Amino acid sequence: MLSTEDRSLQNTGHRYLPQITSLEIPPSPNQELMPLTAKVNSNDSLEIGGCELKLLVEQFGSPLYVLDEFTLRTACRQYRDSFATYYPGESQVIYASKAWSCLAVCRIIDSEGLGFDVVSGG
Repeated sequence: MLSTEDRSLQNTGHRYLPQITSLEIPPSPNQELMPLTAKVNSNDSLEIGGCELKLLVEQFGSPLYVLDEFTLRTACRQYRDSFATYYPGESQVIYASKAWSCLAVCRIIDSEGLGFDVVSGG
């Protein structure tokens, strides 16, 4: 049975954030993957990168892909810096362009010094 607090949060942005107690086995990280800027704002709505998802869906419709630039840049830097720190030879981190290769993502990846994995033209 849900507590009063749990019931009050059931249909809000809080339902998208991890709800792990010390007695539970944590779920797979892939099932709880959230952008670094994800939070529930003062309107009790999920927000990513300062953008309220409810308003984005109202404006652009659903389904809607939302990319958090801060999270992408952070991941790029962590991969790049980790190889520079822990790998003794030359290295280059390569972004798998089939994952998502819109121009905005390509610009971010390039500006962070990563390479691109391209298997075919087009």
